[in-house]
Amino acid sequence: MDKVKILFLFHMHQPVYRIRKDGKNVYLMPWVYMHGIREYYDVARVIEDIDNIKLTINFVPSLIEQLNDYINNDFEDVFLQHFKKDAESLSFEERVFILKNFFSLNYNTKLKNSKRYLYLLDKRGSPYDIEKKVSRFTTSEIRDLQILFYLYNTSVYAIKEFPELGELKRKDYGYSEEDKTVVLEVHKTLLSRIVPLYRKLQEEGKIEITFTPYAHPISPLLIDSSCAEVSNPYTRLPETRWRFPKNAERQLLLGMDYIESVFKKRPSGMWPAEGGVSEKFINLARVHDVKWVGTDEGILEKSLGYVIRNGDFPSEIYKIYEFNGVRILFRDRELSDSIGFDLYRLSKEKAISYFMDRIRNIVLHGGEVVSIILDGENPWENYKDGGVPFLKKLFSTLEASGMVEFVTGEDLLNHESKKLVRLHPGSWIRSDFTTWIGHPEKNKAWEYLVRVKNEVKDSLKEQSHAEMELIYAEGSDWFWWYGDDNPTFYAETFDVLFREHLKEIYRKLGRNVPGFLDVPVRVTRKRTYVIEEESDFISPTLDGKVTNFFEWLGAGVIDLESGQGGVMQRGKSSLTRLFFGRDENNLYLRVEGEKSLESMESIIGIEFFDIEGHKIFEIVEGKYGDCVKGKVFECSVPLGKVMLDDTTVALAIKIIVKEIVQERFPASGFYILRLISREDVEENWIV
Repeated sequence: MDKVKILFLFHMHQPVYRIRKDGKNVYLMPWVYMHGIREYYDVARVIEDIDNIKLTINFVPSLIEQLNDYINNDFEDVFLQHFKKDAESLSFEERVFILKNFFSLNYNTKLKNSKRYLYLLDKRGSPYDIEKKVSRFTTSEIRDLQILFYLYNTSVYAIKEFPELGELKRKDYGYSEEDKTVVLEVHKTLLSRIVPLYRKLQEEGKIEITFTPYAHPISPLLIDSSCAEVSNPYTRLPETRWRFPKNAERQLLLGMDYIESVFKKRPSGMWPAEGGVSEKFINLARVHDVKWVGTDEGILEKSLGYVIRNGDFPSEIYKIYEFNGVRILFRDRELSDSIGFDLYRLSKEKAISYFMDRIRNIVLHGGEVVSIILDGENPWENYKDGGVPFLKKLFSTLEASGMVEFVTGEDLLNHESKKLVRLHPGSWIRSDFTTWIGHPEKNKAWEYLVRVKNEVKDSLKEQSHAEMELIYAEGSDWFWWYGDDNPTFYAETFDVLFREHLKEIYRKLGRNVPGFLDVPVRVTRKRTYVIEEESDFISPTLDGKVTNFFEWLGAGVIDLESGQGGVMQRGKSSLTRLFFGRDENNLYLRVEGEKSLESMESIIGIEFFDIEGHKIFEIVEGKYGDCVKGKVFECSVPLGKVMLDDTTVALAIKIIVKEIVQERFPASGFYILRLISREDVEENWIV
């Protein structure tokens, strides 16, 4: 049997969470630190432990820059400050911060493994009205929460390598202030090991290190934001266009130079931020000796001008292409996304079996190269034990199968390639740029950026602190979190960070900060999914059909087709509306499609979340939950299991085929239902 060449690329990336405050570097969010003590270390250790493997690790330079801040102690971290402070001396506001933020980790894979953590979460309840709940907690309980948050965010390997951490986990409660020092010392060691470990793996030939332009900008938009309209003609662009190709070039060159300085080898390949490409950007990459670039299969499909996955084997994906002298690898979207979003839901054995069946099919059809490209940090929090057992089993099974040859992009530079006549501009999400431009908030952020650039461009000097702040502000993440498509508990903080980077440009230049930068980009508002509010309590019959008109009279209705279109979407939505209502004790849900749901081969599941995004309850058709599917899907849930406060429920609907999620509503985040109260019902009936 012939072998297929398989390229794994893990993309390591964080935006710049740091601002300047009182002359110090202050980190408003902890995720560089948290991923450093978890995935960045664990992924390197997995690679180190597996023989005969090659991977590509793509680093964003601004991530490495921030890791160095933590290693060199050149920082203050708001979260760490709340961890380090003696629980006895915490102020009321600091206790509120801890109770609000220190449950921000995966419920299923981490939090529920500690009885004490579960007890504290149950005692706190929802993250609303924290101020009213502070008095419930003793100093000892607050100290336990401080330590559990950082302990359960620690590398799987580190727990085994540092017995003192294992002892603290087994202890589970009744921690001392001295225990914090133990955790901090281990974390400092882990952070200092990351870069040397990846450098060692590169020297051993086990990894190729590639890069993204310095602060993770959507480079095609930096060159000319009008390309978003070329990519998707329905995109509503900002009134003022961004046309600064020199900025894209600066980001690219700074990125290459920085990665070379850290890893002692000039990178030859690149994963552009979000896989965003355009013809002009590829031309820029070629000028600066970038040999190969990765992007998504959707870009290939749009470039070729016909559907690749139409029921036949998508052989086009498993080749190497070239545009204007630069090799392009197109990621297998389904294999890549299965690791990133789906396979953690299965047992390790079923997940590996699914993956190997797909690889076997590619080999049987004569596939040449399969590119599996995904986020290198975020998926593993959803997997048991940080994804370490899954990754070790996946790589060792592939290696033992005899079906694959592990390669990096450099290994493929002499491989036969096909020339592309044109390259469609777009990203890995929907093959366009609408995740970063087109929504009023996203456009407003671009207008802020353009205005600042125009005002200061004649004063900026290369490598100056002011220029770096502009570079940070050009990063993609700020635009990602604006709008409705990617809800987050920390939306306001991201808005502050974006505007602080722009403000700091003026401060560094010794100029007054313009007042418009004090106006938030983020608009607090209701989401627009609800097309009809509740008006009364309901008590429907759950039989999979609409028994009569009146049983759902009074229910609220959500349009499932609006706001859809995220990374999990597969063509036209199969579901259309969600009805929701309640009585004194239960939440009732009814899901409809364009056609009767009886004929669906897939099954329906509904996940319920707390407001921080942790799953707290689940119903899956045919497995568990009081539900029935006929022409429609109907179910009931005890309100006590899913309510976040007196009126709020957060949920998402998923379509599952062979245990893999094929569609999700909404595509990311969750719907927030505001349920009617008994008082509201009585008020509605007052004549």
